[in-house]
Amino acid sequence: MSIFLPFPAVTGRHLDYLKNTNGGLTKMALEGRSFALGYGHAVQEYRAPRGRPIAQWLPMFDALGQHEMEAIYARLVERHGEAKAKRIAYSNRNLLIFPNLVINGIMAITIRTFYPTAPNQMMVNGWALAPNEESELARKYQLYNFLEFLGPDGFATPDDVEALESCQNCSRDHHNLVLVLVLVLVQGAVPGLRRVGFELENDAELERAFEHFQSRGLAPRRLAKAEAQALKQGPTFRVSELHCGLTFEFYGSTTVLARAYEPTVAKIGCISHVVIGSANFAGTQQSLTADFGFQVSDVVEDRFSFLRCFPNPFHHAFAVAAAAESHLHPINFIVTDIDDVGRAFRRMRQNDVKIAFGIGRHPPSGSVFLYFYDPDGMTVECSFGIEEFPEVGAREPRRLEPVPESLDTWGAVPDAMIGKFGAISGMSAMSGE
Repeated sequence: MSIFLPFPAVTGRHLDYLKNTNGGLTKMALEGRSFALGYGHAVQEYRAPRGRPIAQWLPMFDALGQHEMEAIYARLVERHGEAKAKRIAYSNRNLLIFPNLVINGIMAITIRTFYPTAPNQMMVNGWALAPNEESELARKYQLYNFLEFLGPDGFATPDDVEALESCQNCSRDHHNLVLVLVLVLVQGAVPGLRRVGFELENDAELERAFEHFQSRGLAPRRLAKAEAQALKQGPTFRVSELHCGLTFEFYGSTTVLARAYEPTVAKIGCISHVVIGSANFAGTQQSLTADFGFQVSDVVEDRFSFLRCFPNPFHHAFAVAAAAESHLHPINFIVTDIDDVGRAFRRMRQNDVKIAFGIGRHPPSGSVFLYFYDPDGMTVECSFGIEEFPEVGAREPRRLEPVPESLDTWGAVPDAMIGKFGAISGMSAMSGE
């Protein structure tokens, strides 16, 4: 199933479900434990008073069901022993695989994925799983439990969806369109890139990062409280990458706005990445991986390095190109509808905005792209889709041939001035900027 659920709702059917659960609960207490598995993953294991086809019988499953559950439990004991059989039969589990996969082993076995399609809307996909060797009677209980409790109009669905929606809270942050990468537009004498901000998981991680940069001899500088407050941020520090001169800003929290971001002309999902040109390509790439912790996704030999911000799954949150002097390359915005790329192309043409590259498809990330110039001549990219890396078992970086086909599958020819305009403002040792 695939359902759009912009907000949780309770209907009369849910109230009827409560009235009709006579014989639907055991006397077992609700108790259990939760475990943090690291990198955003977690699992919860608990015993609950609800029936499970493997193999906790309830009166509502009727006498035939009791015989079926007893037979399943006996096989579990024979295969795994009494203690483990009890854990399998009577324990529920909810497993979260960051960022958007949930596996529920409760009244039925359910897999859910959830994708934000807008700050106030989410696409939830759900599948019910069952063993191939399961009997017709046990399958009946699996499907009944799924539809009544976990399905689109199930009793548990409103609470579950509200929990999934809480993953989007960052969309109301003062200047945060994506969980980690932040860009702010300010008036300046020279068009360019002043700094790039990354929001960390919390203030404890922020302090660890500060100590890390100190240990690497990069002299991070804490921002005065008044300046951080003016930016609607909590504690903040800045540090420079010494080879290209770019300032990175790190903080653990931002002000949450009362109103969520609402798309207007285009359905912008997030700021995906920033690309810079560096006069010291090898040194910048080495520093960003060794000092800043980026991981390499792909490399165009001696020309380009695509870097992801682990555990963010996007193919790249940052990229570095070889250049005669250090400067801003494009800034990328991901849209949630592929048609928005085509509409953007039409709008640019109608309003005499010069196209820099595209429409095309990037082989490294798989994204469909369009590059154009902003009023200052800086390059902006609008794209749809991007390869996502798992935290465990990710593929090795590829070394791509330095030919045009490594940048576009469809054969578009980039403008000669693409990514050539936009200064990088380094951090002043006196001002902390």
